[in-house]
Amino acid sequence: MPSPSTRFNFVQVAYTPHGDDFLIALRRLSKLQVTPWFPSSSYPTYGFSDSNVSENHSAKLYGNLVGSLPLILRGASRNSDGWFLAGWNNIPIKILIFLFFLSRKNFGIWIDVPLGHENHLDLRRNLLYFVLKRSRVTVFCIGQRALESLKVVGFKESMLVNMRVTLAPRSAAPSSFTRIEHRRRLNLPENSIIIATGSRLIKEKGFDVLIRAVSLLNQSELDSIHIVIVGKGEFKNELCELIQFYRLNKYVTLFEWMEGVEFRELVSASNLVVHPSRLDSYGGPTVVAIAEGIGVVGTFNAGSVAEIVIDHWNGRIYDSEDFAGLANILSEVIDNPEIARFWGQNMLTLSHNQMFSPDGMVNILLSRLGLK
Repeated sequence: MPSPSTRFNFVQVAYTPHGDDFLIALRRLSKLQVTPWFPSSSYPTYGFSDSNVSENHSAKLYGNLVGSLPLILRGASRNSDGWFLAGWNNIPIKILIFLFFLSRKNFGIWIDVPLGHENHLDLRRNLLYFVLKRSRVTVFCIGQRALESLKVVGFKESMLVNMRVTLAPRSAAPSSFTRIEHRRRLNLPENSIIIATGSRLIKEKGFDVLIRAVSLLNQSELDSIHIVIVGKGEFKNELCELIQFYRLNKYVTLFEWMEGVEFRELVSASNLVVHPSRLDSYGGPTVVAIAEGIGVVGTFNAGSVAEIVIDHWNGRIYDSEDFAGLANILSEVIDNPEIARFWGQNMLTLSHNQMFSPDGMVNILLSRLGLK
C-alpha cells in the first residue's frame, strides 16, 4: 500500500458536489499528495458546469482514449502511487481496472449498485465483477444495501466496506432573508411551505407519483405549499403533461439542473424534501437533506432513505407507488408544520455524526487502505 506521503490519484467518472466535499476532507485529514482526475467535459447525465473542474488548478483532465493516455500510462507504471476510482462507467477507468488486475496493484473503487441488481446482471457488470473479484481491490460500497447485494453475487465480505455518499454539514443556519428570497422568486407568500426534490427526470425517480399525490390535496392545502422539482431527463414532457392535466401549474415548478451550492440553498430554504424514487441505488435528495438539516419523506426503494430515515423521527417512509399515502403525509405536514421542523432538527443532529459526514467516510478510506 502507498505510504502516507505518496501521490494519491482520485479518479472520478464525473464531477459531483459530494466528490468535491470528499476531496476537501481527504486533503485536510491526510498527508497524501492528492491528484484529482476528472473527465475533460461534463457527464451528459448531469448539468454541472465544467468550471467546477477548471477552477481546481490541482486537477488533471482525461478525455477520450488519446486524451486519457497520461492517466493510463500513470496507472501502468511501476510506482508507489495510491489509486481510488470513484465510479467505473467510462472506458479509461475500465482500462485502469484491467491494468491493475494484470499488475496486481492495490487500489480502491467506490461504486453503487441498482436495487435488486443481483437478479438481472448484464454482461458489462458480469465482466467488471469477474475482474474485481480477482483483483487486489477494496470495494467501497455506497450503502449497506449495495454491500449486501455484492455479497450475494460472490464478492468476499473481506473485500467490501460500506462508505456512503455524504456532503459536509451546513456551517450555519439559513438566514431568514434566504428563506424569504426563495419564496419571492417563486412568487409565494412568506409563510408558504416549500417541498423540494431533484434528480434525473426518468420514470424510476417517481416524480409522477409526487405530482399525483399533490393532485389529491384540497384547495386550502394546495394554497399552502409549492413543490419544486430540479433536474432534466427524458421524462420531463410526461411530468409537464401530468402537471397540466391536474391543473397544478401554480403549485408545481420544474427547474433545470442547479449547481450543487444553488440546490443546497433551495433545500435549506425548504420545509421538507421528498425522495419518491421507485428505484434508486442510493440517491441524492436525502443526501442533501441530511447535510442541510431538512426532514425527508421518501421510499424504502431509495438506498439513502433506507439508511438514513427513521420513520417519524427524521421523516417518513412510504411505498413507492402509494401516492394516496404520500398525500396523507403531506396533509399532516401542512396541517402541522412543526412536524417537519422536528424532523429537520433530528436530521441536522444526524448530519454531524461521523458515519454521515465526509470526514467519517475519509477515515474509513484511510483505515481500509492502510494509511491511518
